[in-house]
Amino acid sequence: RRRTEGEPGSAGTDPQEPTAAGAWKPGDGVEFFAHMRLILKKGEGRQGLPCPEVLLRSGSPAPAEPVDPSRGLRALTQEEVEMLYEEALYTVLYRAGTMGPDQVDDQETLLGYLQQVFGTSSDEHAKAIERVKKAKAPTYALKVSVMRAKNLLAKDPNGFSDPYCMLGILPASGAPREPGPHKEQRFSFRKGSKRGGPLPAKCIQVTEVKSSTLNPVWKENFFFEIEDVSTDQLHLDIWDHDDDVSLVEACRKLNEVIGLKGMSRYFKQIVKSARANGTAGPTEDHTDDFLGCLNIPVREVPVAGEDRWFKLEPRSSASRVQGDCQLVLKLITTQRDTGMSQRGRSGFLSYMLLLSRLLQFEHRSQEPDSSSWRGELSGPAATVLCLHGAQSNLSALQLAVLHWQGGG
Repeated sequence: RRRTEGEPGSAGTDPQEPTAAGAWKPGDGVEFFAHMRLILKKGEGRQGLPCPEVLLRSGSPAPAEPVDPSRGLRALTQEEVEMLYEEALYTVLYRAGTMGPDQVDDQETLLGYLQQVFGTSSDEHAKAIERVKKAKAPTYALKVSVMRAKNLLAKDPNGFSDPYCMLGILPASGAPREPGPHKEQRFSFRKGSKRGGPLPAKCIQVTEVKSSTLNPVWKENFFFEIEDVSTDQLHLDIWDHDDDVSLVEACRKLNEVIGLKGMSRYFKQIVKSARANGTAGPTEDHTDDFLGCLNIPVREVPVAGEDRWFKLEPRSSASRVQGDCQLVLKLITTQRDTGMSQRGRSGFLSYMLLLSRLLQFEHRSQEPDSSSWRGELSGPAATVLCLHGAQSNLSALQLAVLHWQGGG
């Protein structure tokens, strides 16, 4: 400040030279206008910089998709509309699981609804369906959360058990095929099955052992790839752990063995070790510390997933079991042969664009009384979104955010 005041007129002689803050004196008009020109010049330079919101959203490296100020609700290009149309058709044509009572189960109704939403002619609609049918089917996976069990049988002298679960996917060759609800012998991971060999399961996973309890709580999550949605089954056994037979650690190593034959040979050694420690005959199932099993066809899993208690079943007429097991099941897709997937578009973004498209159509369909529309989706719209959200593995929180953001 002293230096500036000691050199009056220095800023006036060269307006391009920046002056120190607070150097202007009220009586000096030349310095005032020079100072203002400098401020305006700096402001013009800042106009080329991205706004703070974009700077906060962007990172290093730059995102694959540019930040859209309208949060994905901008007008799509014709190519993007066609890809979104393909994504919606793919979702309906390759759906898997059981539809709920409030959902539209008829495929033709859903496809016809999408034709109206995207405004395509009958010829264009038919060609689009044929293209999607020629695409590669998605890769499915089953997410299983083993939550807890209750009222299990006591197998130990102390009046409790040390339960753990073995679970895996049975392919069609290993799943029981006898018609009707009454089956003399069910599959077991220890005994295998007469038709499918000792280990028809593609992959076995094991929970932790819960000591001295009849109401174990696991809350463990598992992920299984599905080859055939129509025939594969989820099989789960509950056993009482025997300290003399280290089945749990042995089964964990099954995932490291490549190929079904290798797993079969490895599993035979485990079974042989387990039987060597047994004293009862093969007809006495309770001596194997068997606590119950579940067989759930993958095709029967609801498309929206389910959180349900299942009643434990015996594996033969000689078994005596009781209790229930709580599972959370969700059938998803991990690979999709669509344009949006091939371009790296996430399921979250695809769902957001599809939701926006459906909301716009639903709003227009309410005209001329669209002002009273409260955002309720029709049955076909809700069904298509449910299918896409489940196949894209979107959580309940993600879906809630998307619907809140879209105003639906």
